Amino acid sequence: MNLPKYMAVLVLTIMVMAPISMGYSLNSPLIVVNKDKVDADYANMLLDSYYSKRELSVTDDKKLKVLETLIYFVPAIDEFELTDNTEVLEVSFKREGSNVIYKDVEYKETLESDDVGDEVSFMGSSYTVLESDSDKIVLGNLINDTSCSDSFTVDDITVKLLAFSKGELMVDVLRNGKRVDNFKLFQDDVRKVKGEDIALKYDDILEADDKKVFFFNVYRSYEFVKGDDLEGYSDIRVDIDGKTIELEHRNADELPKNFKFLNYNIELADVGSNTSETFFKIIKNADYTIDLEEGSKSFGNNVFAVKIENDKEDDWDDQIFLYKNNKLMEKVVDFQGSVNIIDQDELLMSSADLILVGGPVANQATAKIENGLIFKVSNENPGENKGIIQKVTNPFNKNSEILVLAGSDKLGTKACVLAMKKGLYNGESTMTVEYVNDDTVKVLN
Repeated sequence: MNLPKYMAVLVLTIMVMAPISMGYSLNSPLIVVNKDKVDADYANMLLDSYYSKRELSVTDDKKLKVLETLIYFVPAIDEFELTDNTEVLEVSFKREGSNVIYKDVEYKETLESDDVGDEVSFMGSSYTVLESDSDKIVLGNLINDTSCSDSFTVDDITVKLLAFSKGELMVDVLRNGKRVDNFKLFQDDVRKVKGEDIALKYDDILEADDKKVFFFNVYRSYEFVKGDDLEGYSDIRVDIDGKTIELEHRNADELPKNFKFLNYNIELADVGSNTSETFFKIIKNADYTIDLEEGSKSFGNNVFAVKIENDKEDDWDDQIFLYKNNKLMEKVVDFQGSVNIIDQDELLMSSADLILVGGPVANQATAKIENGLIFKVSNENPGENKGIIQKVTNPFNKNSEILVLAGSDKLGTKACVLAMKKGLYNGESTMTVEYVNDDTVKVLN
């Protein structure tokens, strides 16, 4: 079992099966841990770094909030394209020894709609379309709705109402008392504040006697102008083609081997010495909300959200309930691709490779193969705060191998996990490590 240093590890319940996706071919390793031991917490450190995760929760206004970390291990020759629904990331490069020089980095996404007021997603987040034409698209997130007769303040931005005549409202916009913009609005107009990431919508007016109250929606806005640089990025050029926004890095050849591009982290994982492939680890982050319809919605992996709408004759709000494996939960954290395994004997007879987290006391699967270990792991060996990573042939199935991460104590096991996470382990038959702190682990041999 040739384990690359950036190996993905999945640990969830007492026994978990995780298909691993990466540049090198592995035999779908089964990763085993006792969920009731601290080892499961240590293994979760690897999950957060190496395995796709979805977190579901319910917002105060009864919408479903979704946080995703999607991880891809991509083999490529000269270029690769990563497509996810309407999103496309394109990267081209050339190899120079053990490094790469990027030639082009581009992101494209087609909006579901370009109608003003519609809800859309872009780069993994939810937005409202505030403006849209052939040369400019403005998206925004509502951060405040407010009313006033003369002025209001959001963060460091103050909006002063100067005059109202024939349905037209004139306003001054100030940051920390200094004017940054001045413009007129009719009802339902949306205007982005010059030089700021704020947009205002004049939503409504209430007139009673001689008093007028004006209602505003305030958006955190993002403006895309064809041919211009992306706001906040002097090295990313914007193009617009209908409902498609295209973002291209101007100076791709100056990028380091590991870099962040929008909501993607792109890492050079390995340059194959005996192959023409170059391997990348791509991490994509998404943060969006879903306004569910009544009923049950599946998110895969036995994760469901159930919405029950309010019967208007009763005095209660809409409700959303989250379930994983038929268990009601306030928040669901789901590592994608996991499957529970119950029978340990069947597990050890599997033709897949195994990764066992924890020694024979903490992990029953490790206890069953203890006699086949290269080094016995006990309270005394390898010693306090020390652990051994060892790779052995599965005694129950000669066609598979087992990687054991085990220590004399909990910090010794943690040292093994940290060594994997930090890329210190590269497939050796044994490696003895010592825990120093959460940021440092020492390789002893």
